Amino acid sequence: TFRFFRVPPESAFAHLTDEQRRAGAKAYHERVGAPEAWVAEGRHPGFHRTQSVDFIVLLEGEVTLMLDEADVPMAAESSTLYGKEELGN
Repeated sequence: TFRFFRVPPESAFAHLTDEQRRAGAKAYHERVGAPEAWVAEGRHPGFHRTQSVDFIVLLEGEVTLMLDEADVPMAAESSTLYGKEELGN
């Protein structure tokens, strides 16, 4: 599966409660056909888990990739590869 998406800044959600943010993330995962990927009790409302290997290319801005055990800061024009238990399988 290939997905292209834009991550809005945290300030776009600052007025929402945690419950509202989680409901929005759940609805998003349902809309893109991956409701089983969303993790209701995740560290962040958008936290999700899949059995895929993911290749991320950040074109602009900054983002923190939140994994199970670590936070990975990313800057514009950087990339990362992770998944399948951080590429162990």
